[in-house]
Amino acid sequence: PAVPVPARRLSDRGIARMRAFARDARLSGLRAVWSSREAKAIEAAGLLAAGFGLPAGVDEGLGENNSSATGFLPPTGFERVADAFFADPHGSVRGWERVVDAQERVARTVSRILDAHAASGGGDIAFVA
Repeated sequence: PAVPVPARRLSDRGIARMRAFARDARLSGLRAVWSSREAKAIEAAGLLAAGFGLPAGVDEGLGENNSSATGFLPPTGFERVADAFFADPHGSVRGWERVVDAQERVARTVSRILDAHAASGGGDIAFVA
């Protein structure tokens, strides 16, 4: 609870899992890696990108919904608010960013990144968010 969600880091287990994932042969065509600004996403994207000698791009628009209005919620409280969040995509639940706004922001960001990626030669791309 003392660490804001955007600043939370990968656990040792998460790091090990990401390193294992980065060795998967099915990723051999990877040409770009992008992440949101959340610390866990940046760490995961960096681990993935490093396995291919790639930089990891970071874009604010890939972030999860802004739920900072409530601060930390215990798991049961969070689940109730998250359920309400998805049940009413056009309304703001307890000050959270609306689902439709988060969806539009992420879709717009992914489209912009994919267009630029295609223009620079394309290839497989990973989004970590």
